[in-house]
Amino acid sequence: MISEHSSSNTVNMDCQTEKQVNKSVDWDTLPFTALSKIYCLLDDQSRCQAGSVNSHWNTAYKTPQLWRKRHFKFDGTSCDDRALNYAKSVGRFMRTCTATNTMHCERYARRFQRSLTTYFNHLFKQDTQLRSFSFTELKLDRYFKDIATQAKLTKSMVRFFKTQHSLISFDMSSSWMSESHGYSVLDAVAKRSNKTMRNVNLEDFFGSHMAIYRSADFIRAMVRFTNLEEVKMNYNCVSNDLLLAMGVSNANCWKTLYIKCRKDEPYTQVIRPSTWIVLQQYCPQLSVTMCLDGVYNYDTVKRILNPAIPLKHLEITGSNPEDTFKPDDTLRHLATSFGNTLKSVLIEVQASSFPVERGLLNLVSDCKQLLRLEIKAGIVNLSVMEEVMAMVKDRLQRRDPQRPLGLFKLTVDNMPLTYYQEMAAIFRRHSCTGFQLQYRF
Repeated sequence: MISEHSSSNTVNMDCQTEKQVNKSVDWDTLPFTALSKIYCLLDDQSRCQAGSVNSHWNTAYKTPQLWRKRHFKFDGTSCDDRALNYAKSVGRFMRTCTATNTMHCERYARRFQRSLTTYFNHLFKQDTQLRSFSFTELKLDRYFKDIATQAKLTKSMVRFFKTQHSLISFDMSSSWMSESHGYSVLDAVAKRSNKTMRNVNLEDFFGSHMAIYRSADFIRAMVRFTNLEEVKMNYNCVSNDLLLAMGVSNANCWKTLYIKCRKDEPYTQVIRPSTWIVLQQYCPQLSVTMCLDGVYNYDTVKRILNPAIPLKHLEITGSNPEDTFKPDDTLRHLATSFGNTLKSVLIEVQASSFPVERGLLNLVSDCKQLLRLEIKAGIVNLSVMEEVMAMVKDRLQRRDPQRPLGLFKLTVDNMPLTYYQEMAAIFRRHSCTGFQLQYRF
């Protein structure tokens, strides 16, 4: 009986306290700082509802800082309405626009095109001025077979981009655009943002079958940018004239060039050593990252990886169905050509019948800046691995001023049990602190 009485008193006290708090807080005139924090915790729909409470809450609802960044997923369904409502109502406040195509069926292509066209039209009417724009996985060549549909979508983008005068970052990777549409988009972006643009990502921007490196229109579009720091593109876009022209227009600014070379795109062009040498004179801070996807024939790799390239990072990936990949020859070429620049190497090619031998030792010993090495191989010579691990351990123990290898990741498949046991014994003998070793058998 006593416990029931005490619990009822507690409930009454809580109710009285809540009433006192409600009387002491004037929700209609809640401080602007508190309102802003509340809005930051709400989704867009809840914000709209809160903004209709009164004029004070509506003023806080229209605070530009609440709407600076947005990420939308377009799929050609009613889910697109969220992005359209946002662009129509508060799109003028947006500064960072990130969007992704999540459509997986061509049957929604027309509606997707209408949604995206409407989205860009709303942003155009709102006079939105972006700092960063990213729309990935558009894949026009896959989902939009109708040329008229592509043209309508491109036209709305071009009209919007022509109004942008403060863009810093532009990313339309995996757009798979036609040449004419791609050039018109780049021209529109460069029209007023040519001096503010810093980062451009054109990885898979064009269709992979196109030899863009032959196009003068692409060069004319790219040289309009004058302050680029980071550029990503495919090898089918790279030419001697392009590199030299961009080196002149972005002299002393350009720092990073990422090049992706795929086996299903044209890569027969030859970039002369003199081109890379002159480019580094214009842009002394430039470093190159190269990704070879399915391109692992040694003669081709050697031709593409010109010793004059300021190469810092390299990735070689692929399935290797013809068993033409020669890892040891490739490693020797890297050690000989990029000993003073190479920092990381990733080789993830399906098991090759060609073994990894002295090339691995040459790479570790000759590449003074190498920090990260990841190799998936079929056969690695055990005596060579013993020498490599002994070398790394010796450097660490002597605290060699030469920067040591920080991470070594090795994957070996389809070998006898005794081979794995011997390899594991080598790693145990040479394990030491300050060195991260990962291996999988």
